[in-house]
Amino acid sequence: NGRVDHTIPFKPLQNGFTDMPSLKIQYFDPATGRLETLLHNTKPAFSAGIIVRLLSALFITAFLLTLAMALYRYLLGRIRYRKLHQQAILSIRQANTSADVVTGLRLVGKAEGWPVNLSLTDWLARWKKKNKSSLELEQAILSLASLHYGKSKEKDLQKNRHMANKLADIVATDRKSVVEGKSVD
Repeated sequence: NGRVDHTIPFKPLQNGFTDMPSLKIQYFDPATGRLETLLHNTKPAFSAGIIVRLLSALFITAFLLTLAMALYRYLLGRIRYRKLHQQAILSIRQANTSADVVTGLRLVGKAEGWPVNLSLTDWLARWKKKNKSSLELEQAILSLASLHYGKSKEKDLQKNRHMANKLADIVATDRKSVVEGKSVD
């Protein structure tokens, strides 16, 4: 019992499926002392010419370029998101008035892709929907809203500096927790 593998190269003259003729293989069987003939039926072979190969290579290249562009856009979006978020937190930390804090919160909203003209309660509702926010954030936003929208002429944050810093810390912490896959209760 033995096995012999033969490779027979051929060059097709046309593109597409090519019917191959049956192969007759003769060998001597020492057990029977006779010359045996095997008939091997081949499957139709597919051949692609140079044009089909070029079109395939072109299609694969176009697909890979599209994939690379999508990845590039995604990475640019992530970088833009991170920069806007860092800028917003810095803006909140350096705020001198309640309007500056609101501007910082709107930058956070812009980074998230939200409308830029949200009220503080709408901003908080969207933040709670995306991040599991704390009661401390809700209280800080409500006190900011009363300071910003209130009848008081004093919009200065010098007396409420701790509120702006706390707000920046909470926004930065909640974002970091969501990015790391944790949730803040």
